[in-house]
Amino acid sequence: MNKGVVVRTLAAFLLAAALLTVPSTAQAQSACDPGFTLTSGGVAEADLNGDGLTCEVTSIDSVTGGLITLALDNAPADQASTTFGCPDQHRDAAGNPSSGFNPFPWDPGMEPDRNNNAIVCIKELPGFREVIIDDNVRK
Repeated sequence: MNKGVVVRTLAAFLLAAALLTVPSTAQAQSACDPGFTLTSGGVAEADLNGDGLTCEVTSIDSVTGGLITLALDNAPADQASTTFGCPDQHRDAAGNPSSGFNPFPWDPGMEPDRNNNAIVCIKELPGFREVIIDDNVRK
């Protein structure tokens, strides 16, 4: 067998394998709900699958003029590796979660409440900013 044919066949196989196993940005983007943008390095607490990607949308609060960011993982939560709750359930001296996220009642099923339990986690930041995520955390 010709050595060039073997090399080209191996290269074609490796390229095909790489294309089939590495998700493209378009594939990851399609996992985002309508209106959400794929973000790399965004709200880490919303990244349940640990791939560094989240789906986020930021809007302006009509009352305060502050920014509100809704963040979701770019994939639905894996119920085998997640549980209900806000990130970092350890409490500080005042009794607040040290991550800054606190549970808050929400309309069931309305983004970002993917688990439909009518609870989200909200973190207030300086300058009238809020970050809102679903109440799922890694086990």
